[in-house]
Amino acid sequence: MNKKSAKKKFFDWRLFFSFKGRINRLKFLGGLFTIWGIILLVGIVLVAFLPKIWTPSHRGEEFISIIYEVLGYIFVVFAIASLYAKRSHDLNWSAWYVFLLLIPGLNFVYAFRIFFKSGTLGDNRFGPDPLGRKNFIKNEEEKTKKDASSFTICSSCGSKCDDSAFDCPNCGEKFWQNREAYEKFLESRKMQK
Repeated sequence: MNKKSAKKKFFDWRLFFSFKGRINRLKFLGGLFTIWGIILLVGIVLVAFLPKIWTPSHRGEEFISIIYEVLGYIFVVFAIASLYAKRSHDLNWSAWYVFLLLIPGLNFVYAFRIFFKSGTLGDNRFGPDPLGRKNFIKNEEEKTKKDASSFTICSSCGSKCDDSAFDCPNCGEKFWQNREAYEKFLESRKMQK
C-alpha cells in the first residue's frame, strides 16, 4: 500500500461535496466533527484576528463581510446535507429524507435513526457496503435450501446450536461424551461432502 492510497483512505474531501455513495456511522460522525472543527477554528480566527486587521469603515465593506458569511453558511449546509444523504443511502433510503431535518419533531427522529441504525448489509441500490460486508443469504429460496436438520436443540438452555458443535456455545453442555467420537463424526461428515 503506497502513501497516496493510505492518505486517501484516512480522509477524503469528496465526503463533503458529493451526494453519491454510502458512508458508515463512524465516517458520518467523523465528517460532522470535521465540519464543527472547521467552524470553531474559523470562528476563533475571526474573533481573535479580524477586528485588529480589518474594521469596516463604510457600508460597502459590511456588505462584503455579509457575502462571506452567506457563502460560509451555504458551504456548511451543503456539506452537512451531503453527509446525511450518504448516511441515508447506507440505510437504503433516498437522499430526499434529508429534508426531514427541516421539520420540527421529525428532525430528531430522523437524526436518531441516522446515528444509531446499522446500514444495509451488503450492496444496495446506492453502492457497495462501506464496511465490506456481504449478504450471504440473498433471497428466501436460499434460506429454505438450508437443511433444517443441521441444528441441534440444547436440552439445557433450549438454544439452537450447530449440529457439528461439540458443546453448546451458550451454556456449555456437552453434546458428545468423548472427543474421539466427536472427531470421527466430523471426519465422516467431511467424507460425505
